[in-house]
Amino acid sequence: MEINQSINEFYEGIINLLLKDSQKGLPFADKLKIVSKNKSTKEISINANNLKDSTEFDNHMTMIYTGAIDLQLIPNGEERKKFFEDVNTFLIRLAYKASKILPFSNDLLEKISSIFPPTFHERHLLDLGRSYPNILPGDSYQNFYEEVQIFQSNLGSLNRLYNQYQQNITTFYCDEAIKKKYGHITALATTLLIFLHSSAEAERLFSQLYLTKTQKRGNLEGGTLEGLLLQAPET
Repeated sequence: MEINQSINEFYEGIINLLLKDSQKGLPFADKLKIVSKNKSTKEISINANNLKDSTEFDNHMTMIYTGAIDLQLIPNGEERKKFFEDVNTFLIRLAYKASKILPFSNDLLEKISSIFPPTFHERHLLDLGRSYPNILPGDSYQNFYEEVQIFQSNLGSLNRLYNQYQQNITTFYCDEAIKKKYGHITALATTLLIFLHSSAEAERLFSQLYLTKTQKRGNLEGGTLEGLLLQAPET
């Protein structure tokens, strides 16, 4: 539930350090477009109309760094000016990279939060149901739709139950009353919750594979290799 929100907050935290106070209220989608890269020079920059001027940025960063590091270690003058210029450049590059790499356009991250009672969103949950016909075949979609309507009308009690389970979404959907009354929603939610959040597990398996299938053991057959991997202790 918190992944999409955390990603957005991370990006806004970066970009707000650079923006004028008057620009901080811009819609999030507009903030994503502020940082640009010149195709010919490859220079990454922010439009000066949006950016703090150097004095405002220096004062703002001085306030942030006070208590974190001893700015007296950076003498006034050119050395401190260069330090803040480097910080400014780093933040701009970080904001650009984040805007291009982080999955801001990933609808799943936004829509999956609809399975949590506090962030329930009827349209998003219905869209998820349509996206996974292998979980909700066409002939069961009408029942799913009706469950979503009932779920929405009972959000107050569902939120209280969710809090009773200490906001543990897995335990919430394991509740017998929830499974009985919202069987189709439960099937969709519990399937979505087992989706891998990253490729880390697969990458760990490849690392384990190459520890087993070395250059000197390059002719191992698939069955033998599988057996060795299953026997190998996790590292």
